[in-house]
Amino acid sequence: APGAAEDFSFGLDATLGPQLRFEVALRESALAEQLRHCGVELDEAEFRETYRVLEALAEEPGAEAYRRARGELRTLLGSDRFDRLWASRDPAFRVVEPMLRSHRIVEETIYAAYAVMSRTEDELARAAEINAHDPARAIELARGAAAREEAQLADLVGPELAKQVLTARAQAFLERAGAH
Repeated sequence: APGAAEDFSFGLDATLGPQLRFEVALRESALAEQLRHCGVELDEAEFRETYRVLEALAEEPGAEAYRRARGELRTLLGSDRFDRLWASRDPAFRVVEPMLRSHRIVEETIYAAYAVMSRTEDELARAAEINAHDPARAIELARGAAAREEAQLADLVGPELAKQVLTARAQAFLERAGAH
């Protein structure tokens, strides 16, 4: 039910206090379970900080919070581990990964391709940020990011498969946007 998680969290805060609630959540929450099975090895401090960043993002969604969370996690984990963590949570990866595997693309290349898409997402977020005060520059940046993304993907998986991957990702995004 909508609001149930917030009510539960509020109840825990009132009963346990915020620090103890955090400790319980680190062990028992769905987010903690996702982090334990994300395929990225996290030491205790990284696990706690990653949890904190993702929990804050869930509590304060929005473009700025999204960009901030991605930046904090990329700094904390490094680009490779960040990309693997983010892939584990990204519905687009669940579309792209099986497509690449079906073309016998090896795991290392799949994650390299995802890293290209992830960096492009960061570039597009920066373009969106400047759109309010310089729309022409934002369009130029977005076009450049998209062209670099397609060229880099083509270098990794070939031009035809790169176009298929980008089309599938865009279609998945539109389907998700239409569902909301």
